[in-house]
Parts: sequence; structure tokens; C-alpha cells
Amino acid sequence: MIQWYTHDPSRGRSGPLDVDALREAWARGEVDGSTLAWRDGMPGWRPLAEFAIELGLPARTVPPPLPGTALPTSPAAPPPKKLSGCAITAIVAACAALFLVPILAIIAAVALPAYQDYVHRAHVAEALSTVTPLKVMVVEHWQDQGACPDAATPGFGDLEPYRGAQVAGIELDGTRKDTCVIELVFGAPADGEDGDLAGETLQLRLLPEARNEWECAGGSLPDKYRPAQCRGGHLAVPPDDNFSKHKE
Repeated sequence: MIQWYTHDPSRGRSGPLDVDALREAWARGEVDGSTLAWRDGMPGWRPLAEFAIELGLPARTVPPPLPGTALPTSPAAPPPKKLSGCAITAIVAACAALFLVPILAIIAAVALPAYQDYVHRAHVAEALSTVTPLKVMVVEHWQDQGACPDAATPGFGDLEPYRGAQVAGIELDGTRKDTCVIELVFGAPADGEDGDLAGETLQLRLLPEARNEWECAGGSLPDKYRPAQCRGGHLAVPPDDNFSKHKE
């Protein structure tokens, strides 16, 4: 059933009214042709006289408006609702996420490998620092004995204190006449951070003719994990089957 609403300046808005109730109000003089009316489907309020035939309202003579008075107009449509602060915030956040997520993914793809390389270099530097006392012992033995120590040499049987957390084993080459070689074999620590270093080697070669300095460019360890002074190609120091191995 169609429901009507009416609006009169003296009575305000009335409704909902069905057709019969609207006819009764017309008969009682509560509404007339100038009364504004509205029902579902209409774009706005219109004078009731425009619907007299549709509603079956009896004809009624309506006096013309007084001079200087304007015909009633339809109330203005309500302004559109504004977005709330939460809705605006949600829209801004969604747009920001749309652009930031790919950018953050690219940054992570570049920064994570660089950080991992930095951690590997720090662990290699730590291993070189830990083995420093062993290098001093090798130099002293060379100066005193004129030969390189090996696992059978007194004082060199236990190399555990020089391994550190990053090294799985240390090998001494005591068979060469012109140089001594210490080889570090890296392992994977318990936290799993240095999985890329596992099995890689770093050779330290004593250079007696160069005031007992050490060279550290040998071994299989990639240059990107080495300190700057240990880069520049691997030494031509072939592996020796007589290496003394000290591994867990």
C-alpha cells in the first residue's frame, strides 16, 4: 500500500497516510491543493493539487496567492553525507599500503643479502682475531727451530683454544721449508647464521723473508667475506696430505 506524507507550514509534516486517510484529511480541510505531498519514488515534495486526479480528491477552488507571496517550493535536498575521519584514514592507509608494500619488498631484497654478507665478514674477522696467538707461536717456533710446527710438535697438539665459534677445524702444514701454512676450516654455528661459510677454508701463510709477515689470500673462502687485506686471489699453496687436522 502506498503511504503518503504531507507538509503544511501551520501543521508541519504528517504521515504516513494511506489514500483513504488522505481523502478524509482533504474533506476535513486539513490539507488542500497547496499542501506539499510526497510518496516513495518521487524526487521531491510537490503540491497535493498535482495528484488530485490520482487520489480521487474532489475539486476545490483554490484562491490565487496574495500579491507579493511566492508559491511554496520544495524543500532543498539534504546535503550529501561527509566521510568520517575513520573512513578517510582507512582510505589513506589503503593507498599508502598499495605503494609502500612493493617498495619495502625491493628494499628488503637488496638490504637482506647485504646484511648477511656483513655478518659473514664480521665472523671471519672474529676467527682471524682468535687465531692470532697461534700465529705468534708459529713465528716463534720458526725463528727458534727453522721449521714449521705440526700436530706432533710439542705445544701444538691441542689447537682447540684457537678455533673460536666460527671455525670447525684448524690444519697445520709442517712439511714446507720456505713457509708455514695455517688453514681455517669454517663450520656452521648453532644459530645457523653462517650456513654459507660452512666448509669454506682460509689459508694463512707465513712469509719469513718478509719480516715474518702473514699472507691470507689463500683458501676457498669467497673474497666478499674476507677482510680487505686478504683479498686479491688465492695463493698457489696446494693442499698437503700431511696436514694435521683438528676438528670436532
